[in-house]
Parts: sequence; C-alpha cells; structure tokens
Amino acid sequence: MGATARLAWAAIGRQRTLEVVVNVVATIIAMGFFVFGMWLMGTAPELASFQAAVFFGGILSVALAVAIPTTLLGHSES
Repeated sequence: MGATARLAWAAIGRQRTLEVVVNVVATIIAMGFFVFGMWLMGTAPELASFQAAVFFGGILSVALAVAIPTTLLGHSES
C-alpha cells in the first residue's frame, strides 16, 4: 500500500472518529434536555405560581430532546 493510500485511509478513520464523537456529544445533550424537561414537568405542580409556564417549558425541553436525534443524528454521506 502506498503512502497516498495510507493517508486516504487515515483521513477516513479521522472522519468516522469525528462523526462518532459528535454523535455521542449530541446524544448526551439530548439526554440532558430530556431529563431536565421531565424534572420541569414533575416540579410544576408543586409551584405556587407559573405552573403552566414551567410545565410548558418541560414539554418544549422534551420535544427538543426528541428532535435532536431524529433530525441531526444518523445522517451520513456514505
């Protein structure tokens, strides 16, 4: 295998490694939004005021957590 072929394989390896790292980071962020949204929805009934706003914020956070993997992750050019 020539030097050019080795460099090409190394570039492919770096690209795939970068894709995996981005997917892992995006998944962790999505999980954080999901847990935070569930916490907001669970906390809302205990509040004296702004119950609806906090609950709606929880719904938006969970919706964002579901939207991240369905729109951003899993798309590849290969």
